[in-house]
Amino acid sequence: MQQNVESKISAIDAQIQKLQEKKKREINKLQKNVGKKFLSTFNLEDKPISEINAFIDNLKYDKENHE
Repeated sequence: MQQNVESKISAIDAQIQKLQEKKKREINKLQKNVGKKFLSTFNLEDKPISEINAFIDNLKYDKENHE
């Protein structure tokens, strides 16, 4: 009986681990897709990272000044 319970707990732990890994993969995929859309929307695909960061900082600055 005890071994059966431990086996079920172990199986549930394995399922939880798999779901956590899947969640992490899906979040990474979503972030990648959102990033691509952001770059495309603002025509930043071919810009250097420094220019993209400056653009984002400017957006943050504008948002803070309108709150």
